[in-house]
Amino acid sequence: MLENLSSELKGATPATVAAALALLSPDELQLLRDALDLLGPPKSGTVTYHISMVDGSEIEMTLSNEATVSDACLAIADQKGVRASQVNLLAAGQSQPMSKSDGQLCSATDGSTELFAILSATYDFGQPKGPLAPFCSSVTFEHFPTFAYLTEDSMDGLHAPDSLEPCDGQQVTWHSSIPAEVSTEVYPVAASAIFSDYPLSGQILIRFLVHERSFAFGLGVALTDMHLQTDPEHSKHFFGLYHGGHSTNVCMQAKRTYRGAGHSLAWNSGTRLAILLDLEEHNMQCYDGLQPFGPMQKLPPEDLYPVISLFRPGDSIAVSVSYV
Repeated sequence: MLENLSSELKGATPATVAAALALLSPDELQLLRDALDLLGPPKSGTVTYHISMVDGSEIEMTLSNEATVSDACLAIADQKGVRASQVNLLAAGQSQPMSKSDGQLCSATDGSTELFAILSATYDFGQPKGPLAPFCSSVTFEHFPTFAYLTEDSMDGLHAPDSLEPCDGQQVTWHSSIPAEVSTEVYPVAASAIFSDYPLSGQILIRFLVHERSFAFGLGVALTDMHLQTDPEHSKHFFGLYHGGHSTNVCMQAKRTYRGAGHSLAWNSGTRLAILLDLEEHNMQCYDGLQPFGPMQKLPPEDLYPVISLFRPGDSIAVSVSYV
């Protein structure tokens, strides 16, 4: 029987196979599907995908049939000169982007080779790490629009935007219980969350909304070597805005490189802060609201990641990261 089936298929065309399948009963078709499932996907070979980009361009890409969704995003990112975290894929007939953890691309697309790629302007936070990681959650909050930090006219205080815009990001809240990972032997104790799955690149705007502050905090970027249970002011791997409990500052590599006029009541609930980074030129400009806070700072030419450090249970800060 199997020899007869093999000889029949050798001379068959897709049309003749389709005609033969149309003659099968539902039970026979199910039996065929079950047999094909036992075989699983091909163990070798390639698949060519046609990918339409949102800018109207198109890409033909040949990948192993064992390639994952993440592999495809990496390949597209390499061709377009962007980060893989910015690439989201949909297959023909799908309404939602595929997850990068979906596994094999050919399975996630249900066999479709027609794909649509969306380049997100919003950073993919990935999985947070550190003592405050269990206290991170997705959030939408309002902040000054992106363009306000890209035009000099908006910085003179006379051309501030009339409205806020919604920002998608993460809210980091130190809940009433102290994380077990945090040592209470060191005072003042700090606990951090770092989003280190994807390094920042290009020109980035990080916006922060302070929900609650009872003492100090650190908001900025860090190297992966940053210790996540100590005061960021004393970390050589932290770069950003720092409230010392009684003063407002910019901290870089364990030094206060700028001290503002703020005091213990500054940067309380409702405060909007921001950092504009150019990671090609390796510089950073901090903002208090829409006003530049301190001079431009130089950054090391290394991979950097968003980080939030809190000092007291109950403190809570939202963060959004956008490519600009």
